[in-house]
Amino acid sequence: MSVCPAEYWIWLQTALGAGANTADILSYFETPERLYLAGSDEWRLSGLFTEKRINELKNSTPSQTMAVFKE
Repeated sequence: MSVCPAEYWIWLQTALGAGANTADILSYFETPERLYLAGSDEWRLSGLFTEKRINELKNSTPSQTMAVFKE
């Protein structure tokens, strides 16, 4: 299944929660897709995430997030 850019945005907001401040995250990673593809090691190195946030990001995927909308 191909993932479209909107799926990465929805994944990011779902993982971090509505209203999450993503300005610093997007400044560092540029796009939600790049953030997702960077993976947990890069997330840790960025210094932008707590271990709890890293686990929240790891526990979902763009495809899983979009599956909710397709049901």
